[in-house]
Amino acid sequence: MGRPSPSDRQFRTALALWRGEPAESAWLTGPLLGRVTEPNERLVAARLGWAETKLALDRPEEVIEDLRPLMAEQPLNEHGWRRLMLA
Repeated sequence: MGRPSPSDRQFRTALALWRGEPAESAWLTGPLLGRVTEPNERLVAARLGWAETKLALDRPEEVIEDLRPLMAEQPLNEHGWRRLMLA
């Protein structure tokens, strides 16, 4: 198993801060609706970045464990599928 790295710790710390969904009890329309999706897109990007870090650290079993639920939520995300296949 690979050694911990600074980027691994940073991803772990950052993703541990995520709580709930943005504006989950608010009814939003128009331009505000588009702005609410941005944090979720950044969350997915962070999870994929962490998966890339884990692949570089030779921890494919963790990548598989992390990405299977994400790919169930994001079945059209080609970047996620690529990392999952590499793992």
